[in-house]
Amino acid sequence: MASSKLSEKDTQTIIRYAKELSNTLNKYGNENTEWEEIRLDMFQALSEKYPDFEEIQNLYADCLYILSGGHSYYYTKDFYYEDAVKYVQKLARLSGKYPLNEKIAERYAGALEALCRSDLQDKEFDWDPNVKAHNDCWMFIRYAEINRSLKLLTTIYPNNLSVFRSFLEGMSTCILESKFDAGYKVEDDDDDDDDESTAGWLRNKLEAYVFSELEALKKKDLSAVCEDVVGLFTFHASNMFEDLIDDLVETYPEPCEHHGFDWHDEYTDYLNYIGLLKRIDDFIEKLYRRYPENTAVIEVYSRIQLDLFVHTKYPELGEGPFHAEKEKKLLELYKKHKDCEEAAENYAGYLKHISMSENITASMRRMNKTKLKRLAKQFPENTEILRSYEGLTKYLEGNY
Repeated sequence: MASSKLSEKDTQTIIRYAKELSNTLNKYGNENTEWEEIRLDMFQALSEKYPDFEEIQNLYADCLYILSGGHSYYYTKDFYYEDAVKYVQKLARLSGKYPLNEKIAERYAGALEALCRSDLQDKEFDWDPNVKAHNDCWMFIRYAEINRSLKLLTTIYPNNLSVFRSFLEGMSTCILESKFDAGYKVEDDDDDDDDESTAGWLRNKLEAYVFSELEALKKKDLSAVCEDVVGLFTFHASNMFEDLIDDLVETYPEPCEHHGFDWHDEYTDYLNYIGLLKRIDDFIEKLYRRYPENTAVIEVYSRIQLDLFVHTKYPELGEGPFHAEKEKKLLELYKKHKDCEEAAENYAGYLKHISMSENITASMRRMNKTKLKRLAKQFPENTEILRSYEGLTKYLEGNY
């Protein structure tokens, strides 16, 4: 091998060059320019010329990981599957070439997980309804391929927690973020009684597998790891939910008295928002049923009930039963977890909200103020509870 003939000085020079190349790519890459491709080819040539330099292989893997979108790149700009997949494929080949290098395997798994979060639609997506089913099916195939690769990595590296987390996170992304609900049926397209889409079937299948894996962790005396992974799922779902709620509130503000809601233009989009929010709600509810004492799950599940109760504003949609269900679940969560500060915080937000509505008596408002005062005493350091109490107090005094 070329590296075996090198002096220590030459070895350090080559590694320093690899680090500089890595820093340059990581700083200025992700622009899909000819400049980026030239430097990446240089790094690949360096990797191939010195195959026994583990540090070079790891640096090369780091670059591919970042360029593939594995380093939160998808938060900053449009992140398309067709741009990222070429880097993931290079990582796959690198991981296959060095199967004993688990750092490369971790980068490969992380890039696959990030690929689930990419925009799986083509850049020039055709919104013609006649081709929508084809695009939905293609997106499903991509999800399935990514998760098969992740599952294979967990088999090859059964004790690598980072790889395992990437696998579960990739599946949770497919469950929560896949935005296609129509399309090909799973088996029989002629079965009119089965209206479950391919996407819905995939989500249900992945959910079942996620929960079976989490249960397996608990049985292996890895309850702490299980709780950690549950926390990752909850954090992921919470961030998604907050982004969607913010978009919903901004896009569909409270309808004014004269103009109301533009059903012709906005009805379908509004329902799409609600559908995505309900999907996250459903997944977190399943987590809560399995891990009812997990504080992170309680907090997010409770807040989701509050946000859906507060921000879905259009009774024309027949949302009365839906609102009643959210209210019931929110109250049940508080009654069951009265000592949980997070549940109390969301309950306080609920008390403030209903007390400032028009459909409540003055005596009920005063009673809710008393309840908020008790909560503020119980959790004196909680600023959200205090804010709810002070807000209602000002409202009752006419100063809100």
